[in-house]
Amino acid sequence: MARDLTSPASLYAKAILFLLLGTLASALLLLDHFSLRNLALLLLAIWAFCRAYYFVFYVNYCPWFPLPTRETLAWEIPMP
Repeated sequence: MARDLTSPASLYAKAILFLLLGTLASALLLLDHFSLRNLALLLLAIWAFCRAYYFVFYVNYCPWFPLPTRETLAWEIPMP
């Protein structure tokens, strides 16, 4: 199993790469099919997915897909 990413520089680099990827994908989508309707729908989809992410991972409640906890991962094989 991979270790958690804890280096602040790596975390910031990862965040910047995600922002660049999202910006590039959005720009290419809008350049291909620009309209105010497509822009509004793209912004609405981004906002909705951000809210869903917040709800699942910060509120930590998802009844149809419960998140694993340390207790439920007791079967994990310890790393040497």
